[in-house]
Amino acid sequence: MRVSTLRQKGFTLIEMIITVSIMLVILGGSIAAFINFNDKQVVQATASEVKQVLKSARTKARVRDNTDQAGGCVLQGYKVETNGSSIETKLLCGPGKFSITEGQNRDTYQVPTGITVTAMDISFYTLLGSAEVTVPADNIIRINGGSKYYRFEIQGTGEISEGCFVNGPASDTCL
Repeated sequence: MRVSTLRQKGFTLIEMIITVSIMLVILGGSIAAFINFNDKQVVQATASEVKQVLKSARTKARVRDNTDQAGGCVLQGYKVETNGSSIETKLLCGPGKFSITEGQNRDTYQVPTGITVTAMDISFYTLLGSAEVTVPADNIIRINGGSKYYRFEIQGTGEISEGCFVNGPASDTCL
């Protein structure tokens, strides 16, 4: 009589533990990469929105766009400023450049929670169809969110650079 040997089917406990461990390491790396990607996207979207607010104010100043002339506002330009949690665009009114008062608030952009934008007080003036800009001392706007840092520059002419992600809050070297 011959005794038949049984063939084992399946995995051993050690093989299962190793497989599950590898899967958990890959899953953990994927989650970390997704969080990093998401943080970067929020900062980039905020930077795009801030640049769009600035470009809109510059364009409205150049074309002397004042759709609400009731109240006797002689448009002299637009002002863009931050108050910590939002970015506001206001009319600059007055009979001339040296007697300007801030008019009504035209647009407000709420900065997402956890994102900080450099304090800015930028005015785009109408001057015979062109614009002149008063910018922060270093002409650089910085947007921070978590460990992500984005910067772009505003030229004295009002032109806004493309910008890039940088290594740290004070860095000027693009990644």
